Amino acid sequence: LISNRRYFDEFIRNEWKRATRDKNSISLVMIDIDSFKTFNDIYGHQSGDECLKRVAQAIKGVLHRPADIVSRYGGEEFVVVLPETEGAGALKISEEIRSEIEKLQIKHSGNTASSYVTASLGVETMVPSEALGGEKFLIQKADQALYKAKSQGKNKVVACNGG
Repeated sequence: LISNRRYFDEFIRNEWKRATRDKNSISLVMIDIDSFKTFNDIYGHQSGDECLKRVAQAIKGVLHRPADIVSRYGGEEFVVVLPETEGAGALKISEEIRSEIEKLQIKHSGNTASSYVTASLGVETMVPSEALGGEKFLIQKADQALYKAKSQGKNKVVACNGG
């Protein structure tokens, strides 16, 4: 089981405050399943739900620290919070997640990136400060990186490095 959006909102707010206080880095990974609407159109919503569950398990399987969480963010989007994680570590974990999702080999004939279900990932790492405002800045930057990953052909990890 993974956490829901409400839990994520609270968790990221608290982790942002803690990282600001301790002057530690925090990484956020936005994950979007590529061409998921097409997947639902081709295979049906029950298959879509099953796909989401398998992807969630694959993401969760990569995370080994109790402090790291994966949450459903909305639709076919997931978000991973990696407290006290530098950029290089976040990229490594993100690439593992991308690879594990592809290794599920869930057939997807409507995916332009592959014949299987794939995901695009946007990563942002920053050391929070009062000057940056709140955790929404981190989310916005990770989302921008996700958008770049999508526009660069999907099934890839892109770091924003805007913080």
